[in-house]
Amino acid sequence: MGNTRVWVEDWSLQLTPGGYVARVPARDFDIALTFKPTQGILLEGDRGFSRKGPKAAQASYYYSRPHLAVGGTIAVQGSTRQLQARRGSITNGRASTWRRELLVGLDRDQSR
Repeated sequence: MGNTRVWVEDWSLQLTPGGYVARVPARDFDIALTFKPTQGILLEGDRGFSRKGPKAAQASYYYSRPHLAVGGTIAVQGSTRQLQARRGSITNGRASTWRRELLVGLDRDQSR
C-alpha cells in the first residue's frame, strides 16, 4: 500500500513500519498518539477499485485499515495522562469513525 505523511504546521500524521504516529503539539497541550493495526488492510469495492461514475477515469482505489489499537499521551498544563482507545479506523490515510467516548483515560468533564 501507499505511504502516508501529512502535516499542518506542527501537527502531523505519518505511517511508520509499526503503524501510524500522530503528533499535535500546541501552546496549551501536547498530544502524541500511535495507531497500530490489529488486522490486515481491507480492500473496499471490487478488490479495492471503486467506481465514482460511468467513465473509467471516474474511479479510485479505496482501502481501510480497520480496528486500530490506539495509545498515547496528552499533556495539559504540566500534567500528562495516558490515553487508550478501544477501536477506530483509518480510511485511505484519513482518520475516521473516532468518537470522544472511545477514548479511555480522560474524565468526561475534562474532555469537553
